[in-house]
Formats: sequence, C-alpha cells, structure tokens
Amino acid sequence: MKALRIFALSFIFWSALGQSAEGGTNNISTWRKGYFDIHSIATGKGECTFLVYPDGTTMLIDAGDMTGYTWESKPLPDDSKTPAQWIADYINSFSPTPGKIDYVCLTHYHDDHMGTKLALKDRGNGYLESGLLELGSYINIGKLVDRGLDFPSRDFVMKQNPGVMEEYLKFRERQKAEDFVIGSRRQFRPKGFVWNFKVRNVAANCSVWTGKGRKSRPMYTKDPESLDENMYSCVMIFDYGKFRYFSGGDIPGQPKSKRRNYESQILPLCSPCSVMKANHHGRPDAGGEDFLLGMNPKAIIFQCCNQGHPSKEGLSRALSITPDAKLFATSESGRQQLGEDLWRHISAWGHIVVRVYPGGNSFKIFVLDAESPERPVIFESELYSL
Repeated sequence: MKALRIFALSFIFWSALGQSAEGGTNNISTWRKGYFDIHSIATGKGECTFLVYPDGTTMLIDAGDMTGYTWESKPLPDDSKTPAQWIADYINSFSPTPGKIDYVCLTHYHDDHMGTKLALKDRGNGYLESGLLELGSYINIGKLVDRGLDFPSRDFVMKQNPGVMEEYLKFRERQKAEDFVIGSRRQFRPKGFVWNFKVRNVAANCSVWTGKGRKSRPMYTKDPESLDENMYSCVMIFDYGKFRYFSGGDIPGQPKSKRRNYESQILPLCSPCSVMKANHHGRPDAGGEDFLLGMNPKAIIFQCCNQGHPSKEGLSRALSITPDAKLFATSESGRQQLGEDLWRHISAWGHIVVRVYPGGNSFKIFVLDAESPERPVIFESELYSL
C-alpha cells in the first residue's frame, strides 16, 4: 500500500509540474515522459494525426495530400513544401524521436488520407509518391498497418484510389505492412510499460469487435462491394487513465440509412469519450444525434481539407447535441460556406494539440498557428479534470 501511495503522489506531482510549465510562453513545451500528446496536423491538404504515447512511443494516423484539386483548402503554412514535407517537419519538431515513427495506421484508401495521383512524383524509391508514400522518404516507419487488400476483393480495393493504389502496393510491400486486427490491444501497444494506457482496435472493413477476444461481427447485410470506402475505415480508441480519445476515420452514421449507420454499432464500445475526431470531417452523413449524445465529448476536432469541412448540418448538429463541447478545426476551409454565425462557434483553428497529463486524469487543448512555420500557441484551453 505504501508503494502505491508513493506511486500515486509521484503522478500528482509530475502532473502539476507539467501543467504549470505551459503558461507564460509563446510555444508549447516539449513532450515529457507521462504526457500523452495528440497532434491534429494542419496542412490544408488532407488528414493527419500524430500521437506520442506516455512512454514516448509514436504513432501516425493517415497522411493525406489533395494537392491539385481546385476545391480544397489552401496549403498550410504555404506551398514552399509538399504536405508530406510539412508533416515530416512537424513530427521532427515535436517528436521525442525525430526521424522515425513507431506505428502508422492508414484508416482507408481515400486520397485525403493517403495521397492523390495529381501530386505523384518519382523520388527514386521504385514507386511514385504523394502523401503517406512520400512521407516514407523523410521519416523511417517502424510498422505500417492498413485495412488490408483483400476485402471485399482485391479488384474492389484497387479501384478506391486509382493511380495511387498501384504505387501504394509497392510501398506497402517495402514496408512489410500488416492488416488491421479488429479487437487487438497489441497491434499499437506502447513499446515500454504504461500501466493505464491502451489502444483498442474497434472496427474495420465493415465489421466490429464483439467485445470478446478478437471476435468480430459484420455491420452489413448486403453485398459489401455495394458499399463505399469510408465504411471500411479503421476505428480505434486510446485510453489513458480516465481520458479517452476516439479516432474513426471517415466512418458514417446516418440514422436515416441503415446501410450507413455504423456509428450506432460502434457506440457501445467507444463511449463515452473525452476528445473525439469528428467522423468524416463533420459531413452530413456522420456525427449522428445518438452518437454524439452517447460519446458526450468535451471537445470535437474537425479535420478539414475542403470547403465542405465541416458541413452546416454537421456543425449545427454538434452544437445542438453537445452544446458544452469545444469545437476545433484544422483549417478555415469551410468558413465561407458555413457563414460567420456558425463559424464563430469554432474556438480556434490550426494545429490542434491535446495534451493529457501524467496519469490520464486531466488535459488541455492548445492550438498552434498553422500559417506560421514557427507554430506559436494562439489558443490554450482551460484545464479539464476527469
């Protein structure tokens, strides 16, 4: 019992020290052991989340590149580098182990999550590169995980991002990628020991964990090839003490359509949560009322890379169902179509950093200026106690 009291007191001490270290500076303090940092990186060209576990293990979820499309957001901070180069620069600035990532998870095969054929270039690696494929030229990837290549069929998978998938196959082989394992707690586990931290693989390929072992069940009743790629997204939850982060790729949740209401099927496994990435960028087909009500997040992060992110319907629903939640965006790409009456409810936009303090019982949210390569802090939330 004495040892446990000493352990608990040490967590309280380091937590208080970490929280007080944030104030009075123009830049966020560096990661230290015990912090769980979640960085929603803003490039304006795709979705990307970088995580640093409490023991220093690192993970990246997606690295999109929509360069070449006329309706996407402006490049952030500018176009002097490609999105992958800016992501690498960001990681090297905030990672405890610059130049490498322990885990990468590609949630699904859309270009705003992995790269577009419009930006493919030959950099001498034996395949053309953009987005995640290009990032591999600058950052050493330890383990690459994706939803696999054979469900519902190889032909179906190859049609999801024509021009890029052919190159991705070469990249995937080079990286010796693994298929996402539904129900697993080991595929993205910390490299060191963190007694109260775990990552759970909840769903992928239109199937969801049953809550027992690694058993899963299908979330569909019709031919899966009649569905769309968003519905195959890899879904994960990250638990650290009382804190929970939800990441669901572009999984949909339209209550009016049984075929697309996957949110209702993952809700019992994921709720409640402290912070969530909005499903499908806050589009109308995701973020259903029951899902938001059950998740009851303190903050919602909208990953934005075109003029429809988030949509009026998606943002309005979040405001109505979770009125106390803070809302954040990684770009102001949707500001014009939303109008200022809705946009004013976005607390801040830029690089969104969720910092969970040692023990997982409290956290803050910081927003870094995405228009500046120096990334100064432009917003700091209250301290949330859980």
